[in-house]
Amino acid sequence: MSLVDTWLAILGIAVVVGVPKPGNAYVGLICILVDTASWGLGQALIRVHSRDAIWQLVGAMSLLAAPQLLAVSLIVESDHITLLQTGSAYEWSGVLLLGVGSFVLAYLLWYGLLKRNRMDQVAPFALLMPLVGMFNGWCSPTRR
Repeated sequence: MSLVDTWLAILGIAVVVGVPKPGNAYVGLICILVDTASWGLGQALIRVHSRDAIWQLVGAMSLLAAPQLLAVSLIVESDHITLLQTGSAYEWSGVLLLGVGSFVLAYLLWYGLLKRNRMDQVAPFALLMPLVGMFNGWCSPTRR
């Protein structure tokens, strides 16, 4: 990343977090910085250690994430059985789209790019995630 990219990323964080205020305002900024650093380190390690095992990596990540997501769901949400029984086809297609499209396909594409290119060449594409998310929200058929 160039110096301009770095300052633009810092400016983006400032816009998301806002102007720091006394108290716990720095907690959000620290969380963003730690998360960004750990994600970057993880991507660098993945590039080095799993160049030929992309399918296995995505499968292992899915397998390890499922129990964690189940635990959070059990803690945060309620009435699971009723919600599972009364879900419409539209809602289940959304679950399928998020599970397969937003995770499996997205990571297969991302790790495929990492396999063929240097990290500094593909990292700017990660900056498109918020833009793509906003576009998907704007194009949603349920938007009013």
